[in-house]
Amino acid sequence: MRFPSKGDCLAFLKAQGLAPATVIDVGVHAATPELITAFPAARHLLIEPEPAHAPAIARAYAGVDHTLLQCAASDQDGQIQIRSVAKGQGAAITHSYVGGSKDVPEAGGRQVRQARLDTLIAETGAVPPYLVKIDTDGHEKQVLAGAPDTLAQSACVIVEATTDTLSDRLRALERAGLRLFDIIDLAYYFDTLSQVDLVCVNPAVFDPPGLSPWRRQTFEPRQWREFEPLSARAGHYWRRLAGRLLGRS
Repeated sequence: MRFPSKGDCLAFLKAQGLAPATVIDVGVHAATPELITAFPAARHLLIEPEPAHAPAIARAYAGVDHTLLQCAASDQDGQIQIRSVAKGQGAAITHSYVGGSKDVPEAGGRQVRQARLDTLIAETGAVPPYLVKIDTDGHEKQVLAGAPDTLAQSACVIVEATTDTLSDRLRALERAGLRLFDIIDLAYYFDTLSQVDLVCVNPAVFDPPGLSPWRRQTFEPRQWREFEPLSARAGHYWRRLAGRLLGRS
């Protein structure tokens, strides 16, 4: 049984035939190592409005075919305000928030280019099929709204969502013709589910049989498994082993 992580999910999809010509990473921050590992030969189109991340991006993607666009993906073209902050104990920027009024910028805010994802794809000549990852600190809905053509040519789309925005994000993806495949990278805050990544596939572009095992004519009970963390599985193993040893004594 695979773990509900980005790395394991991408490895499974790749084994099923997922082979994007272009990986579109919206809100790349410093890097998305799982996408580099899964698709090192693809072109990586990296969208990141915070210039402070550029040196780390250059190091992480050395030897990988990539293009860095220092702008914010959104639902329209023009200018938008961005405010970058460092949360936690470190001084490095951890979050970049998009929005606000260009006429009355917030403290520490600045103006950057914003563009629809469809506009950026047309400008760069990115080749489909695409794999799109969107992590924009709450601006995901606007990114999706500006990408109808891109989504139509995407085999897989990964979108970060909080528990408050999950249903809204999923509806937007479903309206674009995508289907939920997995929920990964579950994050808990004070033992309360706070954030997940939604993994959706586009049946019009990528629909191998392995993504729909319930369509098989016969049910395979041995393949029906409920998720357990490794520690729990290890505990079951040792209890079974102890039972066998005690039974033989």
